[in-house]
Amino acid sequence: GYTVRLCVMMLRGYVSTPEDIEGLMEFCRANDVGQCTIRPIRTAYAPKDSKAARFVREHAPTDDELAAINAYIGENAAWIDSLDDDFFPQSASDPS
Repeated sequence: GYTVRLCVMMLRGYVSTPEDIEGLMEFCRANDVGQCTIRPIRTAYAPKDSKAARFVREHAPTDDELAAINAYIGENAAWIDSLDDDFFPQSASDPS
């Protein structure tokens, strides 16, 4: 069988608060989504004056929103696994 994986780009006003994340997780549970990855939107290689870069500047979650989401996930998510300690130093792979 297949496992559905959902990848979500966080946008201010859409997915940018702990409540938005909880709603997203409820959606995942209701629709048998096996994995969900959430990342803030970022400009990659777009010129700073491009439409894409302007959109990201206007819609990227703020540092405070990201901190609130990180705190929420830290308090409510279940730690599943980490990469091998040979790949990451202990400080980067330790969930505590």
